[in-house]
Amino acid sequence: MFVSKAYEHTHRKIFADFASILYKLVTFGLPYHWRVQPEPRDIRLGFNDVLRFVIELFTFFTFGFWGFVAWPFPWNIAFGIATPIFAMVIWALFRSPKAVFHFDSFGKALVEIVVIGSAALAWIMLGQPLIALVFGLVAVVSGVIQGRKEFG
Repeated sequence: MFVSKAYEHTHRKIFADFASILYKLVTFGLPYHWRVQPEPRDIRLGFNDVLRFVIELFTFFTFGFWGFVAWPFPWNIAFGIATPIFAMVIWALFRSPKAVFHFDSFGKALVEIVVIGSAALAWIMLGQPLIALVFGLVAVVSGVIQGRKEFG
């Protein structure tokens, strides 16, 4: 049976269009207005959330400052770079909102106490006990408020 080239080309185009639409549906899901829309999350940042973020940043700054100031020349570069990176990795693995390892609130609190307590200890080692005291008190008060929020 003889099939014209135009007929064959038309069927190939229809099949290609159908395959393209099917591929888009499978890989990208339904058209946007057909998808089930997730409930909007209630994201409210309070003063304590911002304060905790500042405490985290100050903690990482403290480790870098301690590394560069407390050690002699060849080691200060290594400790000044590696110490805050190590603290960031520990925080990201165990304490961040999208942590890789999930703990209960007590485990999270323990990690937080170790990391932030180490930063306060670094200020004491640098001969700045007042900074360590103020930093520690602010961190403890913020941590207690956060803990009460997590425990409900």
